[in-house]
Amino acid sequence: MDGVECLKDTDVLHNGSQRDQEAARRLARRLYHLEGFRRSDVAKHLGKNNDFSKMVAEEYLKFFEFTDMTLDQSLRCFLKAFSLKGESQERERVLIHFSNRYYQCNPTVITAQDGVHCLTCALMLLNTDLHGPNIGKKMTCQEFINNLDGLDGGQDFPRELLKSLYNSIKNEKLEWAVDGDELKKSLSELADKNHHSHTKSISRISSGSNPFLDIAHDPNAAVYKTGFLARKIHADMDGKKTPRGKRGWKTFYAVLKGMILYLQKDEFKPEKALSEDDLKNAISVHHALAIKAMDYEKKPNVLKLKTADWRVFLFQAQSPEEMESWIRIINSVAAMFSAPSFPAAIGSQKKFSRPLLPATTTRMSQEEQLKSHEAKLKHVSTELAEHRSYPPDKKVKAKEIDEYRLKEHYLEFEESRYEMYVKLLKEGVKELLTARDGDAALKKSQSSPSLNQESQPAAAKVKRNTSERKDYRPETPKVIEQLGQFEQNTLRKQLTHTQVQVPVIVWWSPLTGELGRLGECGHNRCFFTVNKSYHSHPHTKAFLFYGTDFSIESLPLPRHEQHQWALFHEESPKNNYKLFHEPVITLFNHTATFSRRSHLPLTTQHLEGLSALSTQTHLLPLSYKNQLRRTLAPVAYIQSDCDPPSDRDVYVQELMQHIQVDSYGQCLHNKDLPPHLRDSTAMDDQDFYQILAQYKFILAFENAVCDDYITEKLWRPLKLGVVPVYFGAPNVRMWLPDNRSAVVVNPNEPPKKLAQYLKRLDKNDGEYLKYLEWKQKREISNVNLVTELKERPWGVQDIGQDSFIDAFECMVCNRVWENIHRQEKKLPSKVWRAEESHLTCPPPKLFEFAVSPSSSLRQIWRASYEQSRREARALGLMLRRNRNFTVTQFWREVFTD
Repeated sequence: MDGVECLKDTDVLHNGSQRDQEAARRLARRLYHLEGFRRSDVAKHLGKNNDFSKMVAEEYLKFFEFTDMTLDQSLRCFLKAFSLKGESQERERVLIHFSNRYYQCNPTVITAQDGVHCLTCALMLLNTDLHGPNIGKKMTCQEFINNLDGLDGGQDFPRELLKSLYNSIKNEKLEWAVDGDELKKSLSELADKNHHSHTKSISRISSGSNPFLDIAHDPNAAVYKTGFLARKIHADMDGKKTPRGKRGWKTFYAVLKGMILYLQKDEFKPEKALSEDDLKNAISVHHALAIKAMDYEKKPNVLKLKTADWRVFLFQAQSPEEMESWIRIINSVAAMFSAPSFPAAIGSQKKFSRPLLPATTTRMSQEEQLKSHEAKLKHVSTELAEHRSYPPDKKVKAKEIDEYRLKEHYLEFEESRYEMYVKLLKEGVKELLTARDGDAALKKSQSSPSLNQESQPAAAKVKRNTSERKDYRPETPKVIEQLGQFEQNTLRKQLTHTQVQVPVIVWWSPLTGELGRLGECGHNRCFFTVNKSYHSHPHTKAFLFYGTDFSIESLPLPRHEQHQWALFHEESPKNNYKLFHEPVITLFNHTATFSRRSHLPLTTQHLEGLSALSTQTHLLPLSYKNQLRRTLAPVAYIQSDCDPPSDRDVYVQELMQHIQVDSYGQCLHNKDLPPHLRDSTAMDDQDFYQILAQYKFILAFENAVCDDYITEKLWRPLKLGVVPVYFGAPNVRMWLPDNRSAVVVNPNEPPKKLAQYLKRLDKNDGEYLKYLEWKQKREISNVNLVTELKERPWGVQDIGQDSFIDAFECMVCNRVWENIHRQEKKLPSKVWRAEESHLTCPPPKLFEFAVSPSSSLRQIWRASYEQSRREARALGLMLRRNRNFTVTQFWREVFTD
């Protein structure tokens, strides 16, 4: 019997038991020595907000000896050991652990421990200012010193210390390690515009504001408004379009507390501490503007929120009145408490750069704040008029025109923002926020917001877009018993028959985020929700898991006999390796994965249909491609994920020694795309297609080697009429349109041999055209592919069909009802189970041509693969006990031999 088999419920972390400490010590040692972990794995184990993670971080930092080292030397040493990635809160916790360790080693250098942390964050932001791109006037040494006045435990830092640190960062930028150590990245990418600090916990003794410090998540801040909101992320930082997979609508319980809009999964409870997800989803409304989303017509009652860093969110409220209330209160809080902006960057370069917008709370009175906004509005309006008076000449470069438009867009937005702020402050924020509809009243304060707790809102009425789902919308409301108030309200509007027992299906690790929706699946109906309080409800029949977010820290335990588990996981192993091992995969009754063995195969999730393959829209004459060979290589490569288990870049790098390859992505980059196509969201742009269609070959190398794992990397060249050179799924020939429609890479042969073959095809038009014969004749001979595309119960980019998410939900719903009907007939329930070999992904291995093992990242991925097997074994054991367990207990089991 394993040593932790007899763990009792009392064996929970209490101030760090000896066994917990030993488990933390072992994990820290393996993280430091990268035994089974990559550099990019380290930060997530050090930065979690739980006692065990804190113990691991403390043990990890003990491997660093900073005694008699300067702060900048220590920080450089620390950052070279791992990759500091993750959410801002996670990175902040890691830096706090670093600061604590430095203070332990050097207790007399800096007065206070908080001072070390403050100075650490200041160095990172100084690094961004001095070495980051798109910045005009650089921060001077005197400005750096002035910004840190009084922040060393209420005292000033030694002036000579600050001068020394400034010169150190100026002369040599901070860098941190990435997996494989073959790349270095500037910390200017880390300390981005979205987070001008990683310091929420510093005790602010000085009366002066510090632009390095971010807004604190103050537990005593006033709550201005609460209520249900559905959120859609429309644009990321700097207005960059959010990738398609992250734009979905999700419903939250929104809490505007201080200047932070928290988006929580459960209703607000003042006494409850903020969770990791609460911090992750939080949005600061400083310098933000909320307006009605006039250009969005798919849903009613939608407001648009644009934040200081130019992220854009859409929020759907419950009613027009609620939408207007949220707009009014968000703008009022932003107008009342946003601190004046810093001056815009000044420099000789023409590139426009927005000024910094501090996240701190203003110290002005309401009257002073109004005067400040009026002055800013006047200045912006004047600047906009001057800007429009000098439009660029039509003959200038496109880049200069883009810069002109960017600045004009910025000034227009700023003008509208300050117009709104001035209007609200002139009307009087007190009267504006006084509750006609239940909103609380704003109390005047010069330093921080202060509001009375508002009353709880009525139950939300969330509708789902018809393009996302076909909801059942009956006419006569009926009483539904044994459900929560919100769900009762929803069902009363949707059910027609009395006393209908509706199965509840809970998205436990949610992909959709809906609090409640009655979905119609043929003749069956199920109620889908993300409300985890339905774990033990008698109507709950199934739990749905989105594989990427499947976490050992939150599982629906104990698992009751009627509970079915369903896995939706369209991604490759690198997103959650332990799902690919037995016994974890066999925990699920229903699956929707890329595997053909799945109950709902998603192998063709990136392929619209047969017509998309056979179209000749982008097919170019071979004679034209031959002419382009004077300026273009015969082969194109587009990849920006340079650290996958397939280790594709090692192969491509060797291939490039023997044949010319144009590489447009960040990996092995040697050729630039036009500026408007450099964002990842432009991969489906027609201009991007036109560029790729000019090549004879496109390297279609997957990030993992698994049967049936096929992505747009293969389908895209097939659609464009380019021959894909494919490396990935060993059984790819099962999915090709024709026996000769792609060049399939043999990983056991050297790249030189492949290069020679591609050169022969490049010079022999007849042989090359054999690979496009199926395309020219529009003949798809692969019966398996044709059958799969015709019979799949979902569509891609087709509003006339259900999406694969809808199909997954309905598959589970219909199977739940199948067992309900069997029970009615006194028959035993049917049991579904995923096969052990469901996801066939062999361990990563080195290419045989790779002479030096250290040249390949697959060494790292192999260790990660073995580590995930240990985690899967431990998780299987913990789940067989069928009771809740702590993170500490899990890691004990992982390291139990």
